[in-house]
Amino acid sequence: VKIDEKNRELWLKAEAMVKAGDNDGAIKLLKEISEKDKHAFTGIGILLLKIGRCDDAIKYLEKAVEFDIDDFTARKALALAYYKADDLDKSLHNIETGLSMKSDRLLQFLHDKIKREHRTQQKFIDESTRHFKVIFDGHENGNISRKVLGILDDAYRFVGKELSYFPDQPLTVIIYTEKEFFDTTLAPGWAGGAYDFI
Repeated sequence: VKIDEKNRELWLKAEAMVKAGDNDGAIKLLKEISEKDKHAFTGIGILLLKIGRCDDAIKYLEKAVEFDIDDFTARKALALAYYKADDLDKSLHNIETGLSMKSDRLLQFLHDKIKREHRTQQKFIDESTRHFKVIFDGHENGNISRKVLGILDDAYRFVGKELSYFPDQPLTVIIYTEKEFFDTTLAPGWAGGAYDFI
């Protein structure tokens, strides 16, 4: 992240807080820094993305690119945030803008992945509960979405209770036919499903 040298000590303090695991404290400090140095918006956005608050991350990262249209780091983080928020069009826009600035393996990987997903999911629809969003081909799988949502909600309660952890953001589950799954994810032939780590 670009920094204003006048605020270097505060930036170093925020970095130390992140290393110590105090992301909330670092975000609070970066918000203070942002009053003098708008580059702090990028740092805030990245930390919010790191802790899974995609919608909040997007707000700050959009402010970052509004302040500095050539901030590659903010563009890259914004592409990831929009991807995690299931807004593939905005993710793709930021990926392409970022790649026009410089070559980046992660952005190129994400670009190719989104293009494959777009081709496959053009006719897909989605259904949601409070905790899950299921995306599927209504023609191919229309009768199973409710069953899947029921299974997922049961798993959410059971696993959440066992781990004492309940995610704040809804999780997205995409149902593909076997051919769509392998064509889109490029998973090995033995796989029956995949977790998207991005």
